[in-house]
Amino acid sequence: MVSTADDRDIAALVKAGANVVFPENLAAGLALADQSLLLCGLTQEEAGRIITTLRAELNPELRERVGI
Repeated sequence: MVSTADDRDIAALVKAGANVVFPENLAAGLALADQSLLLCGLTQEEAGRIITTLRAELNPELRERVGI
């Protein structure tokens, strides 16, 4: 498990053996998006599905391995 300031090094970290990569910039942005969806009236489950889909689209090589 590793933390990185941004998502530029994700592929290299995974190639080096990281099982979970936590890109701080992406995590902060997705957390803000999640809260915005909740404020718009979505349930946590609905917002979670949207955020998970978005995360997978942004970093397809880490669909199951990005810690956010």
